[in-house]
Amino acid sequence: MMTKKPFLWAVVLLFPAWAPLWAANPQFHKAKGHVLVLENERVLEGDIEHVGDQYRVRRTVGETWVPGEQVLCLCDNLAEAHAFLRTRTNLRDADERLRLARWCQLHGLRSQALEEVKAALALNPNHAEAQRWLRSLERSAALAPAAPASHSGEKPEPETGPVSAIDLSAPSLGVFTSRVQPILMNTCASCHATGRGGAFKLVRVYDDDLSNHRATQQNMTAVLAQINRDHVAASPLLMRAVSVHGEAEQPPLKSRQTAAYHILEDWVKMAMVDANPEGNPSPTPALFSSEPRPAAEPMGTGNSGAAPGGGKPAAQADGSPAASPMDPFDPGIFNRQMHPGS
Repeated sequence: MMTKKPFLWAVVLLFPAWAPLWAANPQFHKAKGHVLVLENERVLEGDIEHVGDQYRVRRTVGETWVPGEQVLCLCDNLAEAHAFLRTRTNLRDADERLRLARWCQLHGLRSQALEEVKAALALNPNHAEAQRWLRSLERSAALAPAAPASHSGEKPEPETGPVSAIDLSAPSLGVFTSRVQPILMNTCASCHATGRGGAFKLVRVYDDDLSNHRATQQNMTAVLAQINRDHVAASPLLMRAVSVHGEAEQPPLKSRQTAAYHILEDWVKMAMVDANPEGNPSPTPALFSSEPRPAAEPMGTGNSGAAPGGGKPAAQADGSPAASPMDPFDPGIFNRQMHPGS
């Protein structure tokens, strides 16, 4: 009997090291969901399924596999992810509550962010950062238009009014759906799909969602309204993509050299060609042009891949085929970043 005690103690001591976090929170152990919380508390959104010891993330741009050891939980929505993060946070620590508030604000959970800041001040009324943040959030709430409550974590319902007709070519529609809209969902939706983005309103799109077609039309209409037809480079869509605005502390895209910006810019030019087919054509989008363009900065979740219209890369001067451009939406890029040792 004495020989079994050391073994039993070893099992007890080792259990927390390997037991999944959801063992203590079975409500967060799901086979399917839309929000995957990683161990660094970042999230991936899409149609997500737990398959064996991995998670399959399906998005419009492709499919990605994430090792189970890099995942904290799988949730139905961001509000549920916030509830999970609360279970692993010291709620009696003001700084920890502020950390949760930052996470909520980053992911568009405005009411939850305000609650966390107020809780931090209840724990430490003299916390200067919390005081400043509370004033900022209250001012933003007073200025913001009425928006669907995000506390439930449900996706905003598309408006019931008629959707404006969009006269774009099939290639333009395809590029918007496969390239442009994923960029908007990754960089803009946390504000513009939660009622915090002013007149530019987006609808959150998930793969395999039956409302995707209508939501995509609404998003395309909203984006087209952000294009300056007389001076494309001055379009609000492009200007604000690389500038700080709203409550954000950094621009949605790092610079005009990112692959994502090139995709937005090229699609805008495509749309303008469609809008003015008989007039003076807009400049040919660079993705279709054989002219060299500045190398794009790599983007963690972006995509500058092959020509949206399906064109092949131009041949080099010596007659040899040009190297295919990097596809920033390639799941392989994400996989190498998530687990570089594989």
